[in-house]
Amino acid sequence: MNAALATSEANPSTRSEIRHVLCVVRYPVGGIRTHLRYNLGYLSEHGYRFTFVVPEETNAEPLSVTLGDLPDADFVTVPGRGAACRLAPTIRRLVRERSFDVVHSHGFTSAMQVVFGTFGRRLPHLATIHDVVRPAQFPGWLGWLKRTALGWVLRQVDTIIPVGDDVRANLLEQLSPLRQRAARLVTIRNGIDATHHSRPHQPASELRHELGLAPGIPLWGFLGRFMEQKGFVPLVEALTLLRQRHPEAQFHLVAFGAGDHRIAYQRRVAELGLSDCVTFRPFVPDIAPILQQLDLLLMPSQWEALALLPMEAMVAGVPVLGTDCIGLREILRDTPSRTTRVGDRESLVAGLLDACRNPWNEAARAFAPEAARRFDNTTPARQLLEQLDELTRRRA
Repeated sequence: MNAALATSEANPSTRSEIRHVLCVVRYPVGGIRTHLRYNLGYLSEHGYRFTFVVPEETNAEPLSVTLGDLPDADFVTVPGRGAACRLAPTIRRLVRERSFDVVHSHGFTSAMQVVFGTFGRRLPHLATIHDVVRPAQFPGWLGWLKRTALGWVLRQVDTIIPVGDDVRANLLEQLSPLRQRAARLVTIRNGIDATHHSRPHQPASELRHELGLAPGIPLWGFLGRFMEQKGFVPLVEALTLLRQRHPEAQFHLVAFGAGDHRIAYQRRVAELGLSDCVTFRPFVPDIAPILQQLDLLLMPSQWEALALLPMEAMVAGVPVLGTDCIGLREILRDTPSRTTRVGDRESLVAGLLDACRNPWNEAARAFAPEAARRFDNTTPARQLLEQLDELTRRRA
């Protein structure tokens, strides 16, 4: 948790009551996991206690480990994967057996499961939305019906928290039933622990030495889940074109992450003949020591909600090359970071070549103090506390 949060408020022990939150997280990965880590410690200092409903996880670090320091935290796991993991029956049982002041869901699926699981209970429900609705998800007339149904279900939520302005605009554009309840959509932009990412970290291993890189070869990084959204395959295909057209371009890409497509992506790298300049590494829970060793962070995303990774990189003074996709453009705007056109391979190749010829490390380092002020999580955490307080007061 950001140290500034612990000292910027009055002593939380003065709050006489404990408020109980049922926190529903269908997909406790990536940005959602980081969001919880950055915010829940602050909320717990102000009297909130959490019971989590999560699926049985196969992650290297279960959510119960990530959030294990929260006081009185309880983790209720639900068996099953994919559509077979139904949270609503467990939610229904918990709200029948225990007393909660508010439910906080994370993501579309979690919000829907809470609506079904708390039907008739009149329990306040706050939903944080960490994704966007893409038209390609709902093709044809049947897709239109599903999208409309999603909008009607979300209308039952008391307060919807989009994590960025792009997300809010997307929800109102794609889910028409929400437009008459637009006042319920309260944007609270994602933030990070700027103090943690701005201070020097001693890495467990020195990447350049470990990879055997000669001096002067730029070390580029890809950090994230291996999935279509993150654009890893277009990235390595663009790297192949870069090497073919500009043999003098030097780089080494280290890719940290996990995901269902990791093995397929490793195979694709080998097929493209990039095994000598692309190295895979497993997921690491704290990326700060990794970021500080990179010469460039690559984010070829196809879409985002409001990405935390570029915030962390900019606070660490690391240059970022991303795309102008929804949710990422909002972060990179008015910063030294550079963008390529989403889905445009030639634009990506040009951006990579420019990074080789005209790196902007000094500009990134100079921007780091401003990034720390801009992206620190202090204000978002307070805003989230205010929304929870409002709902629990309303219930009382």
